[in-house]
Amino acid sequence: MIEELVPLYAEAEKKGIIVCAASGNNGSSQVSNPASIKNVIAVG
Repeated sequence: MIEELVPLYAEAEKKGIIVCAASGNNGSSQVSNPASIKNVIAVG
């Protein structure tokens, strides 16, 4: 994951923007990036 994007997710939340991302697509129970970031809602 590109670490430079992490602050953008926090800024989006401050502005009331909801960010959703796929939790993954490899059959694992582990949530992958960017869905695992604090300010992102994991879907799937």
